[in-house]
Amino acid sequence: MQLVLRTVVILLILAGTAFLLVSNNPEERSVTSGDGRVTVTATLARDQTLDVAEVPGTNSVVYTAVLGPVYQLYPAGQVLTTPATLTFSYGEAIPNAQALALRVGYFDDAFQMWRTVETRLDTSKHQASASINEFSEWALLQLDDVARPNFEKEITALISAPPEGAVGYTLEVGYSDQPGDFVILNGAGKSGGCGGQYQTGESTQMTSTSDMFGDNLEYQIVAVWEIGEGCGDKLVIE
Repeated sequence: MQLVLRTVVILLILAGTAFLLVSNNPEERSVTSGDGRVTVTATLARDQTLDVAEVPGTNSVVYTAVLGPVYQLYPAGQVLTTPATLTFSYGEAIPNAQALALRVGYFDDAFQMWRTVETRLDTSKHQASASINEFSEWALLQLDDVARPNFEKEITALISAPPEGAVGYTLEVGYSDQPGDFVILNGAGKSGGCGGQYQTGESTQMTSTSDMFGDNLEYQIVAVWEIGEGCGDKLVIE
């Protein structure tokens, strides 16, 4: 009798283990938003739900660069070990010449600005796609040919007054033609302290909005400081 019970228990354990292995075995899936504009293809465990949905109210907002609505990918906050593919269909209303300025981007919570990522364009299919590593708020952006004033004076003033305990920083410059809606100006950012390598520490954000304008644009400088002992012995702002 004990042998029979022991056999049953072993079989149940094996069955449960097999079920967990099957249910958590990663698989590639695709899902398209309700309006048909966005498709995400990701490799996730079978028990994870893959979804993309329009963020309510964003279709009627006037942005600096965002075209159309903003989309939230689910599971929200998911960091991916295998990059997913995010594809936006922009339709024939945008001619090929203007499509060259299209970029896939996400809202960077740390800097409170839109950040673009490397984008692949297929003008024959009217699609813009990108490899992404996290599920957050994403959108299709159309970048302008933005003037680049000299920000060295403002940047120097900001990083010359680090908060107590700061061991390093990352700094970005954003531009805006709509109040409060900034887009990171690629190539204008910099980092310092710890050789740019942060291992530990808590982040605190300092912001500075410049008074510099060009072509009706406002520019904002944002520094995210690393607080703590992230540099080991190199507690120096470079």
